[in-house]
Amino acid sequence: MPLNDEYSYDFETNRIETDNADKTQESADKTQESADKSQESADKMQGSADKTQHKLVLEYVEKNGKITSRQAEELLNVKQRRAREVLSKMVDKGTLIKQGAYRSTVYMLNKERGK
Repeated sequence: MPLNDEYSYDFETNRIETDNADKTQESADKTQESADKSQESADKMQGSADKTQHKLVLEYVEKNGKITSRQAEELLNVKQRRAREVLSKMVDKGTLIKQGAYRSTVYMLNKERGK
C-alpha cells in the first residue's frame, strides 16, 4: 500500500508540539514557585495562630489552674484534635505539664519552667 498524505509524518507539527511542551514546563515551574510562596505565607499565618492560641490557653490555666482538651476546644473554637495538638506543643515546650490519661487528662502550668 503506497503512502499518501494521510500517512505522512509532519516534522513541522512535531516541532510545534515540542514548543508547546517547553511552554507547559515553564508554566509548571511558575506554578511551583507560586505554590512555594503560598506555603511560606500559610506557615507564617499558622505561627501567628499558634502564638495566639498558646497565649489564650496560658491565660486560662493561670486563672483556673488547669485545662482539659475539651475546655481548650471550646476556648479556642477549634476541633478537639487541634486543641490536643496545641496542648501537646505547650507540653513539649515546657509551658504545661500533662497529668492523667485518657478522659481524665488535665494540663497544668509547669511551675518548674521559670526556674
